[in-house]
Amino acid sequence: MTVKIGISYLPDERIGQRYIEAIRAAGAEPVVLATEQECPQWPSAEQARAIFHPSFPPIRRVGEVDGLLLTGGGDVDPMLYHEMIDGSEEPHWPRDHVETAQFHLARQRGLPILGVCRGIQFLNVAMGGSLIQDLPTATMHRSDQTTRASRTHLVRIAADSVLARILDDDPKEDLILAVNSRHHQGVGPGRVAPSLVASAFSCVSSEGGQTDVIEALETLDTRTGREFVVGVQWHPERVDDPVPPAPGQRVPWRDLSARLFRAFVEAASRR
Repeated sequence: MTVKIGISYLPDERIGQRYIEAIRAAGAEPVVLATEQECPQWPSAEQARAIFHPSFPPIRRVGEVDGLLLTGGGDVDPMLYHEMIDGSEEPHWPRDHVETAQFHLARQRGLPILGVCRGIQFLNVAMGGSLIQDLPTATMHRSDQTTRASRTHLVRIAADSVLARILDDDPKEDLILAVNSRHHQGVGPGRVAPSLVASAFSCVSSEGGQTDVIEALETLDTRTGREFVVGVQWHPERVDDPVPPAPGQRVPWRDLSARLFRAFVEAASRR
């Protein structure tokens, strides 16, 4: 039976194609759940009524897939974590509403969930955490505002995490890896949802000196093998980004990305 992965939201075909190709390369069939056309940032009254209806297709289709991919994009509305806008960019409330419904339906069905960039942030908020609305180190993490090229930096991944076991065959110690980066918000200490645990932090050097910016999350039940709920702050679908390996890094960027999507699809196939 073909494994189907629901893609929470795609703003346009160009950006969406990377997610679609990554899922196909991992052996699954991508199912786009919501698009900008179905879920515009500024809906008409008729569109808003449709979004809130229980039979709205971008929500209903979660019942037809085996896993949920929470994609990257704009800022999560800070009202979802009980804060006013203070560094966040203009929110996309229809998307926030739809992805909230998608997420909770996926949790009810026990679906594997993978969050990417905004997706890890949304995952944290949906499970009761909050965000740093504009990182003090945003220039280190945000894409180049002129060329739109991704930044690159190092991350330190805990050896005892599920993520480390996905990205390395037999991690004996914390992994120092290079990743791409395209965000200005993030999760920090004291903002992690109760049932999530930080599995990676950004690094300032190859010696592993870490910052307070969390780069990956997973649930406690993921660590015990009862589920697969993982989020990463980087963009594994952007396999063509030039990401030079960290000193001593055994697995190159493109292979790291493929391993993560394969693990996600494998989890979905075991449901």
